[in-house]
Amino acid sequence: MTTCHECNDTGHRDSGGTHPWGEPVYMPCDCKDAEIGRQWREDSSLEKWFPVTAERLAALEAENAALKREAHTWWTACAGATKVQEELAMMVRMLTSSLKRHWPHAPQPGDIPSRAMDLLRKHNLLGSPLRDESSNRGPQQGA
Repeated sequence: MTTCHECNDTGHRDSGGTHPWGEPVYMPCDCKDAEIGRQWREDSSLEKWFPVTAERLAALEAENAALKREAHTWWTACAGATKVQEELAMMVRMLTSSLKRHWPHAPQPGDIPSRAMDLLRKHNLLGSPLRDESSNRGPQQGA
């Protein structure tokens, strides 16, 4: 084994400068950099050179897989909710159209206005959150 002529195998060579208190300033020697380069060429795996990064990468991959499963679950749930919303929107349109055509006739059980009202009741969509139901008196209750 040869001895480095710059650092005498200490790994630090004299930079030529001095600290204000008179001590010499040492720098890393190039001979150690050559040894590190050789080791890197032999095995440049992340696990050897960046062990914390490799562990963090594995943790992030596991977290990513869990988030992907959760996103799929939410996506599936939203698809079902969208179907209900579309059904409600269609029934409201049909109710509005029917009421315009048949007013002032009262809805009969099983016809479109009754079905729409039942659906709105089922999903708790009757009334307004801005209006107090106790003081709301329609034309039938006001007389």
